[in-house]
Amino acid sequence: MKKQIVLLLMIAATFVACEKSPFDYRNKYVGNYNFTNVYTNVDSAGTISNATTAYLGRAKTDGENKMIIQFEANKSQSLRIDEEGNVYNSCDTYIGRFESESRFQAVLSGQSCPMEGIDENSSIAIVGDRKF
Repeated sequence: MKKQIVLLLMIAATFVACEKSPFDYRNKYVGNYNFTNVYTNVDSAGTISNATTAYLGRAKTDGENKMIIQFEANKSQSLRIDEEGNVYNSCDTYIGRFESESRFQAVLSGQSCPMEGIDENSSIAIVGDRKF
């Protein structure tokens, strides 16, 4: 009887030890992206100015339900992402989405949520196409 109990415990331990970690839905978005960023600023007179930049950046997982999107050399944002690919800023406001496993679109705005490096009269429209 003791041998049977020991055998059952060993089999149970094997199943627990071999259990795989759950699938992380964010992994399909991780990688290098060609980003096109359109910076828009409205000055006190109401004049709108735009500037466009291109950058080879990346998307990587960050803690639970977040991703870091590095869209410029020294600019990145940690954003919450849900299972459908919708992206939210630190104020939990919807700002864009992963349209597919290889395309990202979002608008960062100081008006919708205070962000470092973006004042309330500025926004950045970001489009990223994944490099395979």
